[in-house]
Amino acid sequence: MLFRSNGTGKDIFNVRACSGQLYVDVESWPFPESSYSLILEVTDDGNPAMSSTTYVNVTVSPINHAPYFVNTTNILYIYENQPLGTYLNPDDGILPHYDQNGDTLSWSLSGQQSLYFQIENATGKISTNNVFDFESGVTSYTFTVKMEDEEYSDVTFVTVNIQDDNDPPILEFPK
Repeated sequence: MLFRSNGTGKDIFNVRACSGQLYVDVESWPFPESSYSLILEVTDDGNPAMSSTTYVNVTVSPINHAPYFVNTTNILYIYENQPLGTYLNPDDGILPHYDQNGDTLSWSLSGQQSLYFQIENATGKISTNNVFDFESGVTSYTFTVKMEDEEYSDVTFVTVNIQDDNDPPILEFPK
């Protein structure tokens, strides 16, 4: 028996000549259309050869790949006495992540120490919500960042270490 295909998807979908199995030509990805009409034909080896035809409609649905953070933990540094709204890392406060689909992502912070920071829901940029003082004794803050699309989410853990800066001297006079 011999199988073959015709129709709008003949350059994207192929039929295994011996088995009739329909498969996708991987070089066709991404698909230019969302649906295709195929004409599948099978011919036998008889004399005279006999054949049969069927019509197949194929609908292609996109796959939503889950976004993910590159690192499961992140250690960031910021100098003390920085103004409110200072971004936490050199990439404007965005943690390294990957989103194959280019989906709209939303971002959130959690954990008791997350209140010292803020995250822009639309961009994922993390900035300070506090002016930190190294001499206060608290030099490290830990929280969780969640990133999600319409279907999937991922979390990463962030530790922010406050670095000492050379504070100007304060001259005090006795009263």
